[in-house]
Amino acid sequence: MKFEANKKVLDLGCGFSKIWRNNWDIIPEGTKIFAYDIPGSWADDFAKYIGENEAKLPKDVSIDLTFEDLEKDAAWAKIDNEQKYDRIILHYVYDEVKDVEAIVAKAGKVLNNGGFFSVNGPDVAVWDTYFKTVLDETGIDTSFIDERVAENARERDEFVAMLGKYFSEIVTIELHSSFRFDKTDDIYEWMQKRYESQAKLFETNKRKIKDYFENKIAKDGEIIITTDSHFQHCYI
Repeated sequence: MKFEANKKVLDLGCGFSKIWRNNWDIIPEGTKIFAYDIPGSWADDFAKYIGENEAKLPKDVSIDLTFEDLEKDAAWAKIDNEQKYDRIILHYVYDEVKDVEAIVAKAGKVLNNGGFFSVNGPDVAVWDTYFKTVLDETGIDTSFIDERVAENARERDEFVAMLGKYFSEIVTIELHSSFRFDKTDDIYEWMQKRYESQAKLFETNKRKIKDYFENKIAKDGEIIITTDSHFQHCYI
């Protein structure tokens, strides 16, 4: 996020706020953070965390947590009151709101020149690519995964195109995360959960799929899947 000292940050849908918790003692001095989320969310726990750890923040760092719905005017009345922000965060809320474009449009109006708005939306998941390979190699129909990948690609492209309506430059940041499995049941259950609508297919081919994973783990000791997450940094 390239945070700098004495800047204003708007965190929309802050939730549990690992971005702040995990960097609590190295938040640049003078940072003013304005965080928003709805009551009854993970932000309830963040409010408690702030109260217990506020004294440990670096010099002149402040966190103002407001419980308001970002799809209602009350939140934006307060956001607009602070005028402009140097960094705006909208992470992992694409599936949680009815009209993400309305929030993106409003965010663009309160972004400072020289700052950026960081957002992530739909993505084509590595999980689908990996599990398609598994089923292809075991001779199981993967058309349902092909359909999912095509739909996700369409949504991703439409999302990025939408951002282009409000920002002149969009830079994609790619982050990686690895998942390790050394038990067949764990990865099989993970796969089942991802494709809950295919319960019959999994029940019919359970032994075949499990044998595939068991052979991989027996050979390599584990299965490691490295996933990609894409964030768009948007500039006005």
